[in-house]
Amino acid sequence: LSRVSKNAGGLPVLGHGSEQIVMADGNDVIKLLFNTISPDEARTNEEARKLQTEADICQEYLKDYWMPTTFETVEIANGSRHAVIARQERLVDPTFYIASAGIKASPKLQDTAENLLRLHREVGLLPDLLGPDNIEIIPPDGSLRQIDTIPVRPSVLAETANGRQMTNGELLLQ
Repeated sequence: LSRVSKNAGGLPVLGHGSEQIVMADGNDVIKLLFNTISPDEARTNEEARKLQTEADICQEYLKDYWMPTTFETVEIANGSRHAVIARQERLVDPTFYIASAGIKASPKLQDTAENLLRLHREVGLLPDLLGPDNIEIIPPDGSLRQIDTIPVRPSVLAETANGRQMTNGELLLQ
């Protein structure tokens, strides 16, 4: 990863984590999603369609709170594998809001809390609110925008982690 962390496919790397690597591509960023890497192009295309559908649903519910994102399939490893990338507008010197608690306990999330709760109640999806670089603070009014636009699926929301007694979904909804 040290070689990849400087340059990936000729693009400068802005950051990476356990799920993705983020690269600059002109005025955009590209997030290559590790869990979608496969030699099966049809499977990767289906995953891109599913992610796009989920992101579009989130956009409908969350409006300006949701960063527009396009999901597509790309060839990697000299064409022997495929992966899904998420393409978004590149932020210039962003400031991030770190939600240390879920929707109801985070004062800055109150403006969009009802839409977040409706999205979960009606569709079963939620954005990942708790990561350190997931929510941007937009100047000058300090409104928020979700930039981690890979929705947390119901199966993940039902899991528990790190010895907690509550599920991931319960933690986000508190």
